[in-house]
Amino acid sequence: MEHVYVADEDRLYSFAPSSVVTLDEPRPRPQHTLCTGQTRVRVVEGEPIFYAGIAITNLCNLTCKHCPVSVTTTGAQRREWDPDHFDRMISDLVSRGLTRVSITGGEPFLHQDIESLFDVLAAHGIESKINTNGLLADPDVVARLVSRGLIEIDVSINDPQDDTDSYQRAEDYAAARIQAVEGLVERLGSSITVTASSVLTRRLLGRLEATEDRLATAGVGRWRLREMLPNLDREPDDSLVPSLSQAREALTRFARLPRKLLVYGYLIDAVRGTPAGRRCRNLEKNYAYVSYDGQCWWMAGLAGAPLGDLAADGAQRLSERLRAYRDAMEPPARCVTCPARFICSESPHLIAS
Repeated sequence: MEHVYVADEDRLYSFAPSSVVTLDEPRPRPQHTLCTGQTRVRVVEGEPIFYAGIAITNLCNLTCKHCPVSVTTTGAQRREWDPDHFDRMISDLVSRGLTRVSITGGEPFLHQDIESLFDVLAAHGIESKINTNGLLADPDVVARLVSRGLIEIDVSINDPQDDTDSYQRAEDYAAARIQAVEGLVERLGSSITVTASSVLTRRLLGRLEATEDRLATAGVGRWRLREMLPNLDREPDDSLVPSLSQAREALTRFARLPRKLLVYGYLIDAVRGTPAGRRCRNLEKNYAYVSYDGQCWWMAGLAGAPLGDLAADGAQRLSERLRAYRDAMEPPARCVTCPARFICSESPHLIAS
């Protein structure tokens, strides 16, 4: 059994045990679950692994309630990729078609030698983005990473006015996060894409237009509206979770307004409607997530399919399993893992209901 999201009694996100796909063995409950939220994704035929999200450290300076990754705020419990092992991993993945990576954590800027990791990416000709809370993103350091192939920095901003309900501790970093974005824009200009990411909480659904205005003023170029993902090591905070009807109503209203930013994400894209003849981009991802301890997952929707241990199994074995999962999970099986399945006009789940 594994955990996936289901719509139950007008809940947009809730947990329920469900067996989605059975291949050679039942899939264990995922321990690491991430979703990129990317759109217009390329597909490299014949080489399954072309895009990887890599958690380079489990250390973080915040305690976000909605974070799907089990992190530590204690240096003594730090686990992270060292440059030598990172180089071997990237070399292995490049041999299977890797062309782009998304660096994440924890908080990536807490890694003890982040610039050396980007030296590795540059040596392999890999373009990259980085996901950060922004508080430790020194513009001068980011500028040096740009020279090593960084093309996008994605800063999580839950609410630029007040984000006190976002943390396990009583904290408020709303002003600091938006100031971090302004500093990056001022220092880096057009040399990098500055994206803001926000989790679709109850609070945000009521402040979508105002939040877009503030982000546009700060100089953000793109805004990613993210679904809330599970952290299986702790109970979800139900006070953050909107209902399905709330999300559909708020996003539908927001989608009709003139845009100040390029806004994207599974749910807002689904509300806008899927153009005729276009396959769901979520089904075409050759995307692997590599955790800070070397465990790998294929991410399609919200349920991660385990690919194995990179060091023990090697990239070829992971690539074979990724292809097997991808080929076996045809719609509607894959739609079960998608956060937009009860909003998307093409979803067989919505049509059936």
